Amino acid sequence: MRRMCAALAIVFGIMPGTASLAAQPDAPTLAAASDLKFAVEEIAEQFRTSTKREVKLVFGSSGNFYRQIAQGAPFQIFMSADEGFVFKLADAGRTEDRGQLYGIGRIVLFAPHGSSLRVDADLAGLRTALAAGQLKRFAIANPEHAPYGRAAEEALKKAGRRELRSL
Repeated sequence: MRRMCAALAIVFGIMPGTASLAAQPDAPTLAAASDLKFAVEEIAEQFRTSTKREVKLVFGSSGNFYRQIAQGAPFQIFMSADEGFVFKLADAGRTEDRGQLYGIGRIVLFAPHGSSLRVDADLAGLRTALAAGQLKRFAIANPEHAPYGRAAEEALKKAGRRELRSL
C-alpha cells in the first residue's frame, strides 16, 4: 500500500509541467478500473495525507476509459485492469510511456454457502450442475469491456462451456 502511495507521489512529481501542475487549482484525475475502488480510495487518502495534495478519482470500465483517453479525456493517471489498453494508448502517443504493472489478477468461480454447486479448478462441478438443471443464474463480467470477462469467457471455452453465454 505504501509503495502504491509512493508511486502516485512519484508519478505526480514527474509529470510534464510539474511546476504548473502545482499551481493549478484543479486536482489531477486518476481513472481506475472499478475493481480497484477500495484499494485506490485508501491509497488516495494516504496520498492526500502525506502530500497535502488532492486527487480526483473516477472509477469505471477499463475499456470505456481507453476509448475516452483515446479521444482526449484529461486523465493524468490511468490504472487499467487490462495492460493491452495502456499499450494501445502508448502506441497511439496518448501516454508518456508504456506504464507500470501494478498487479496481477485471477478469475475465480464461487458459490454461496449451502449451494449444491461444487467449485473446482476444472469446472467439473459447473458441468455437473448444468447437466442436472441445477444452475439458474451465472454471471461473468462483460467480455467487451472487462478483461476479467474475457478471461472468464476463455476459461469457459476451454472447459467446453460455450453455451453459458446464453444463461
